[in-house]
Amino acid sequence: HPTTPPDPLCGSWIGTYAPTPDHTVNVSVELKWDGKDLTGVVSPGAIPFKKTSFDANTGAIHLEADVFFMGDKVRYIMDGKLERDLIFGKWKHGSKKGNFRLFKK
Repeated sequence: HPTTPPDPLCGSWIGTYAPTPDHTVNVSVELKWDGKDLTGVVSPGAIPFKKTSFDANTGAIHLEADVFFMGDKVRYIMDGKLERDLIFGKWKHGSKKGNFRLFKK
């Protein structure tokens, strides 16, 4: 039987996002991609992604999640790129923005 190469996107990812250069927040992400649809959650909180996309040709990835903070819904938007065992890019929520880096576990 031919073996299917491991999916580069599915699995557990750990890393940080940085609201400021000297302040980073640890996060973990679980992703599942079936070749068409991308699903997953971001923790802490196991918050499901509401809107996602992945382009296997370019490695471009888009993730959005709604986080409730002190009763208000805040949409986090992450646009990045998959390169081997690393997803990196920019994130924003409200007026805050910064960089993020996730490494495959």
